[in-house]
Amino acid sequence: MGKVQREAGAITDDAVRFTRQAWRALLQVVIRRTGQRERAEDFLQAAFVKLAEHRQQHEIRGPEAFLVTAATHIAFDERRRRKVRNEAGDPEESLSRIADAGPLQDEVLIARKRLERVRGAINALPPRTKEAFLMHRLEGLKYREIAVALGVSQSAVEKHIARAALLITEWSED
Repeated sequence: MGKVQREAGAITDDAVRFTRQAWRALLQVVIRRTGQRERAEDFLQAAFVKLAEHRQQHEIRGPEAFLVTAATHIAFDERRRRKVRNEAGDPEESLSRIADAGPLQDEVLIARKRLERVRGAINALPPRTKEAFLMHRLEGLKYREIAVALGVSQSAVEKHIARAALLITEWSED
């Protein structure tokens, strides 16, 4: 009696019926042999199909060993097919390696033009508005901190930044 059979419990020869304990024991052996925990059940299921097909023409003395061996072979065959496809130049794999995820050239040109318009808009802002806006956007200061630095009220800072945002938006969209 094999190790799997001892661990698994009863497997009848007339019909392949497993207890949950037997299934788990076979699954653990397939996982150890293939190293593919996430696919082990799929391999074992495919091995059951092979067992059923093989039983129609041949006597099987050790169904547990047959299942484990078949599942292991199925896993190795799949791994070999995947390796061959990648070495042979699987088209999708090849394209994903050479594809550029960056923006298209026309998108870059449009973005550059828009950035230039935004720079022009910022430079066209009144000095106090420009200073408040840059302190907020570039330095990350809060309205309260800008108000203290410029010696104005927080309400005045809010108005400067709102005005800057409006003018920049209008300027960059034209």
